Amino acid sequence: MRVPVKLLSFVFWLFFFNCAQSQEITCTAPVISNGFVVEPEEEYQRDAILKYRCSPGFKAREGIPRCAKFGWTLNPECDEVTCEHKSTRFGVQKINPEGKTIFRAEESVEITCTEKYWIIFTKEAIRSFTCQENGEWDHQPVCEVIRCEVPRDQQLHNPYSYFRGDMTLETKKSYSCISGYEKKATVATCTREGWTPKPLCAKKMCAAPNIPNAEILGDQRQEYKINSRIQYKCRRGFEPEQPVEITCNSRTEWTGIRPCIDIKNHPVNLNSGDHHKACCSAFWEPPIKIHPWLPSSKQKLCPAPSVENGFIHTLSSNEEEIFYSCDTGYKPFSSDGNNSVINKRQNETQLLKATQINRDLDVDVLLKMFGHQI
Repeated sequence: MRVPVKLLSFVFWLFFFNCAQSQEITCTAPVISNGFVVEPEEEYQRDAILKYRCSPGFKAREGIPRCAKFGWTLNPECDEVTCEHKSTRFGVQKINPEGKTIFRAEESVEITCTEKYWIIFTKEAIRSFTCQENGEWDHQPVCEVIRCEVPRDQQLHNPYSYFRGDMTLETKKSYSCISGYEKKATVATCTREGWTPKPLCAKKMCAAPNIPNAEILGDQRQEYKINSRIQYKCRRGFEPEQPVEITCNSRTEWTGIRPCIDIKNHPVNLNSGDHHKACCSAFWEPPIKIHPWLPSSKQKLCPAPSVENGFIHTLSSNEEEIFYSCDTGYKPFSSDGNNSVINKRQNETQLLKATQINRDLDVDVLLKMFGHQI
């Protein structure tokens, strides 16, 4: 009986297949260019994983090599590490080196952005970027349009209502401040350094008061908070004599200021209720005598003086000085405190009295000679 050829071939194939199944499957450690096997073994059993590393500047191919019937499922290789710089010129002014797009590990590229752009997420106009060993840039080498963020924590009233929409470089926005703060500018302007002015809102303060002829009492500062109260006192010879308290109001102005007035130049105000006013006297010129023997009709006499807020009580014997007193609540106008008025032409009178006059001269002649001084 003859066996069919096809059946005989199948029997032989099945025999050899069973023999192959009965044999143990193993793999050997491969030689890896630009890399090495970690903890190598002479033989790797079926489904064993190959561990390997690559030299600096190279990276392992994606996937895990396993030992299989026909060897390693993935050829263990090390590929060179590179980073790609896409040739975009958006917002870029300069690239150094120019024209290069593929960079090996540890190589760098420098990018300079144009005027209204900066490096993304950095707010820098120029920066260098380095290709890392994992094939990634240490920072994204891209320029973006300069934009300002919503200013927070700057004592602004409802900032999200004012600062929205276009907030690119040189954009201007109106704004308002919370109570107790004042705007430092009419509008806020977007710059590379953020919104200006800095700060947008400043605490309301009163500058140190400048009061002529006065001194601030207590600690002195350059600025004072709203509702601050301080006292000052006029210098000696000025009034009011008692300390004066002033207050910094919400408009950053000092209220309650009273000027320091020189006592000897204090104006009279009968209705002010202030009983410490100076006593003012009218200017008075006593008679000027050319010579005792001249007729009295030829003498120039001054009218009787009047003293405002006071009265005359004594005339001196030389007719060149009077003595007066002030009413209650007033004091003499002169700085030395003397309550007298001296003839302003006293020097002229003395000069005339010292002049040698000839008794034989006619009175009319004398009058012509000294008429301009009489």
